[in-house]
Formats: sequence, structure tokens, C-alpha cells
Amino acid sequence: MISYIASFESSSARVPEVDLPVSEPPELDLVWAPSQDVVNAQLAQLLRVGTIPDSVHAGNLEQGGMVLGGIGGDRVTIWAPMVEIVAAKPSMAWLTLTMLNGNICFYNGFGQRNSILRQNVSGWKLCFSVGITSDGRLALHAAHCNIERSIMHCDNETLKNFFTSAVSDWLRSLSDQVLRATGQDRVVLPRSSFLERVLKPLLLEPLEKSLNDQPDFMDSRDGQPHKIDEAETVNEKSGVDASLKNKERAVFTPTSNGWNYRDHVLLHWQEEGKTSHDRESEQDLQFNITHSAPLDDKGVARPTVVVHGLLTRYEWDRVNQDLAPGRSRVYMGKGWARATLQWSLCLEFVARGHIGIQMRARKSLPVTDSGVGGMYIVSDPLLHLLNMHRIGTAWDGNACSLAAVQQEIVIPLESAFAAALQNALARLAPDLRLTPVDLLVNAQGDLEIRVVSAAG
Repeated sequence: MISYIASFESSSARVPEVDLPVSEPPELDLVWAPSQDVVNAQLAQLLRVGTIPDSVHAGNLEQGGMVLGGIGGDRVTIWAPMVEIVAAKPSMAWLTLTMLNGNICFYNGFGQRNSILRQNVSGWKLCFSVGITSDGRLALHAAHCNIERSIMHCDNETLKNFFTSAVSDWLRSLSDQVLRATGQDRVVLPRSSFLERVLKPLLLEPLEKSLNDQPDFMDSRDGQPHKIDEAETVNEKSGVDASLKNKERAVFTPTSNGWNYRDHVLLHWQEEGKTSHDRESEQDLQFNITHSAPLDDKGVARPTVVVHGLLTRYEWDRVNQDLAPGRSRVYMGKGWARATLQWSLCLEFVARGHIGIQMRARKSLPVTDSGVGGMYIVSDPLLHLLNMHRIGTAWDGNACSLAAVQQEIVIPLESAFAAALQNALARLAPDLRLTPVDLLVNAQGDLEIRVVSAAG
């Protein structure tokens, strides 16, 4: 008579009603994402709506003998200001003002008021060093013109000095309006923080606990009359130095893109009698957590985590005919059976007013194979050696099943991450009442979150 080995089969065949504590939100540190594209788009919008005038007028021809701008063809109009953030110094940027057309008007010679000359400034560019605040706002109050980076098509130093001084004063006069109207719309959660403060405590550790709360297959023959053959028995558990006696349980070990868990046990024993059996019973339990950034249909990299669970059960039975004492046993036949069960759960992290997780589950049908050799006379070795109904219902109903991981781990993960991010946004900009509206993975592998302000 074949005895079935307890493992996942000893678990209840329903989703366990465990009383897990609510996951505490981790503390996350966010920083504003320096993006010159955002600032440049904001400056272009300010020019369109008139917050930044589209023309420059400075000086007085009658009192100072020089004026920048005027009416008609003298009017000096500008392109939208362009900002280039200094990568090595994110608190600083270069702002370039380019003249579209217009003139500097000045009298010809000293004391002569009847002849006005004009210097066309089309294509002239002035480059200013400006400040960037911690939340990405443009600070123009200390804008300083860098002559070496500027372009002025003129050899007259007096005209160039007047032009530089006039445009600098005009730019600094806009500092209050520009400071209020600019600012970043993206924050960054470093990849290391996402892994160490979100995935590890809220996904990996609860899953590891659920796995190790299951019975250890190494102990499955405790209390049975036939003791295991320790020389032929294997007890492999990831991340620990497991032996046949020390009761160590597997832990998740890091990989280049996630973590792996493996609990592999092979038991070997003999059942004596006139017809004896050499038996092997093997269980290989593997879980993988991988994180990646696949592109969506718009080519945007989205933060994605996949949890994959796999269980392989194997039974082997060799039958021998015992002869008279002192004579060798005669091999008669053998049978074996194997079953593999697996599922995967894809988690895509999204932001649409709040942080959420889109879950896509995939569960494969059990894959089985079996065979016999010699005089192993059974109608179906799979049915004879493995109780597939018991194994399948246990796999679907234990505390680390697909349904349990979804309900008891992923849903608390979603709630805790959403609360943690909202707390971090409140600390970063308490007056802005920021709301996350998009979530992606940037070129550095960090999570980048686009936010909008409810403060107006």
C-alpha cells in the first residue's frame, strides 16, 4: 500500500482566513525631478498668455540717447525663453533669451538730435545664469548675464553694454511672476527605496512568512514506521545552510532583477517485506519575484513586478522480491509519477489620482507524466503514486496560493504604498496638495511620478 506524503496536501483546500495585520505605510523620501522640458513648456505658456511680455522696451531716447524697442519695425520681440538645467548643479540653469526682431535706436554723434541710427538685434542672444528652487521653480531675481555664452552681432561696446543691461533689468523685473508660475510636475522615488522600503517589507517578507508557515516537507515522514535513509536524502533551502536536523527554512535570495526562493527536499526510504519497496518522494517549491519596466503601447516604461510560484512533486517506487536470507533481492519493476503546478501574478503599478496596482493572474493546468518499468503492474502509475486532487486543491487553497497572495499580500501592499506616497508628497510640498496622476520608470531606473496640485 502506497502512503501519501504530507506537504501542501496537509493544508486546507480553501483560501485561509488568516488575521494579518494591516501593513504599515513605509516612510519614503521623494525628490523633485529636474526637467528642463517642463520648465521650457511653462515658459512658453507664460509667453502665450502674456505673463512674460513678448517684447522688450527699455531706455529713453530723449533722456539717455538710447532706447531698446519701440513701435513698428523698432519693436523688439522675443522667442520663448529656453532653459538648460546644469546636470552637475541642479540648483542652477542657463536661460537663453533670443531676439526675434527689432532695433536699438540712438542718436548719431554727440549733441545731434536730428539723426537717429538703428542697430538691428534680430538673432541676438543673451545667456543668463538663473536659480532653480528645490521644487523646480525658476528664480530670476539674481539673473546674471554670461557674455561668453551670449551672441551679439555688433562691435560697438557701448551698444552691447546698453543692450545687456536693459535686457537684464527687464528679465529680473519678471522674477516674482515667473517664480509663482513655474515648478516641476514630477517627483522621483529612487529605485533603491522602491525595492528596500516597498517591495521587500510589503511583498517579499509577507510571502516568505506564508511560505515558511507551511509544513516542511523534510518533516513529512515523522511518525512513519520506515525511517528515511539520510545518506540518500536531500534538503536544499535557498539562503541558508540547511541540514537534515537543523530545521532551517528557506529565504528569498537576491538576483539581478528580483529575488528567488527554493525549498527542495528529496526523501529516500525502504519499506521492508517479502516484496520490498525502495521509495523516493520529492518536492521542489520555487517562488520568484522579478521587477522590470516593460513598455506600454505608447512606448512608456511602466513599473511591473511578477510573482511566479511553481510546485513540482515526484514519486518513485522500486519493487524488489526478497529471497532467502543471505541472497540478494531481485529487482522486479518500478513506477514513477511527476506533477508540476504553477501560477504567475503580474502587478503593474499605476497612478490615476492615487497609487494602484493592476493585477493580471495566469494559472496553468497541472502538467503530469508517469511511467513504469519491469514487472510494475498498475493500471495508472500517476493515480497510484500521486493524489492529484489533494495536491491540486491544496496548491489552490494554502496561504501562499494565487488567491491568498492576491487577497492577503497584494491588496495590503497597494494600500500601504498609496498611503506612504501620499504622506511623502505632503512632506515634500505641504501647501500644494499634490495628487499623483501618472507613474513610469525613467532612464535611470527610478520611479517617476507626475503630480498635479489641488492648491491652484
